[in-house]
Amino acid sequence: MEQNDTQKIQEPAVNAAGHNAQTGEAMSKEVKDFLLICNLLPLAQMIICFIPGVNVIAPLIFWNMKKDLSPEINQIGKDIINFQIIFLIAFLANILLYFVYIGLLTGPLLGIAWFAFIIISVIKAVNGEQFKYPFNYPFIK
Repeated sequence: MEQNDTQKIQEPAVNAAGHNAQTGEAMSKEVKDFLLICNLLPLAQMIICFIPGVNVIAPLIFWNMKKDLSPEINQIGKDIINFQIIFLIAFLANILLYFVYIGLLTGPLLGIAWFAFIIISVIKAVNGEQFKYPFNYPFIK
């Protein structure tokens, strides 16, 4: 029997409780650690140097190093990076809104929302759960 080389490998979905949605298995320690570190990296980088785009670079590098270890790590890393890209685009768009003074209101709200989502995702990671990011568009598939 021949296998189709173009057939995609199905990545297991991770449910809200941090279990593989298909098998019900709990996340491994390696996946939990990856989830925690990858969620903390954007926050740490933005605290160290407030440069737009920095919040995407560290998770992207870390995910690229670890993505082959497990399908769960690959999917979680993509979700985190896609979320950071969405907020980077929103931040850059907000810079333009400063010229019409709307950015004075939306800028702080955007920053608070980004920070809150990061904190929620870190708390969930500590509990071994994956946070489902809102407004996530799959830039990295």
